[in-house]
Amino acid sequence: MKKYFILFLGLLIFAGCESKFDNVVSDNVTPFQVRQLSNFTAFSITPVDSNIFISISFSNSVDILKVWADVYSSQQKKINNSQLVLSDDGSSASGDVTAGDNTFSNRFTLSQNLPNGDYRIEYFVTDKNLLTRKVGSQQFLFDNSKSNIAPIISNLIAPDSLTVRDSSIAFIMSVQVLDSNGLADVESVWFISTRPDGTSSGHRFSLYDNGNLNDNGDRIANDGIFSTKIWLAPAHQKGRYRFDFQSRDFGKKLSNIIQHFVVVK
Repeated sequence: MKKYFILFLGLLIFAGCESKFDNVVSDNVTPFQVRQLSNFTAFSITPVDSNIFISISFSNSVDILKVWADVYSSQQKKINNSQLVLSDDGSSASGDVTAGDNTFSNRFTLSQNLPNGDYRIEYFVTDKNLLTRKVGSQQFLFDNSKSNIAPIISNLIAPDSLTVRDSSIAFIMSVQVLDSNGLADVESVWFISTRPDGTSSGHRFSLYDNGNLNDNGDRIANDGIFSTKIWLAPAHQKGRYRFDFQSRDFGKKLSNIIQHFVVVK
């Protein structure tokens, strides 16, 4: 079943030219204009439907050589392996309704193994002069229809006390994150700190699972252990700091909170 809503030009989100293309067409010389695109605000996989219908219409297509789209997951990763070419051929294979009506369409299958969250589609055109530009963008909320279970954090590793004298010192804190929907469903891991005087900025300091030992103290990428490196200067308040650790998945479900205290002397 096709699930889409057609929005007029005023709702299109146009993006600037991207530097990855050797040739770019500026807006004031483009011989065609985008009229409308299919914009589904949400999509849920069902037993009979796992395809999104992607479509973009132009004022004319005389000078258009190729139209294609890229689909990005909630992790900002492109999930189509090659260009998703959109066709104006009226074929059932692409799902295009009418050939030659300046509307280019295609279907794209979303896997149930993809994480939930906000997805993005970007549209591109190459004209007959082999000039390429991005002409539109849209977002939609994807639901893989799996039972979404909140992540769980555990196995906190952190010091109980630290002594800061004449120079700054660094220490590492890490937590293990488990998610029944897979690590790909973990959107973020963080802590919020509270100073000895009871004040807090409320800022979320991120922990990472990227294997970058020098920058954030994480030893192995994608092992479910998220780490961060913290620097303490002699000017920092002395006393007992509180750290509250938590995680969130792409379905926006929050994990449990681990609270830890570090005494700075």
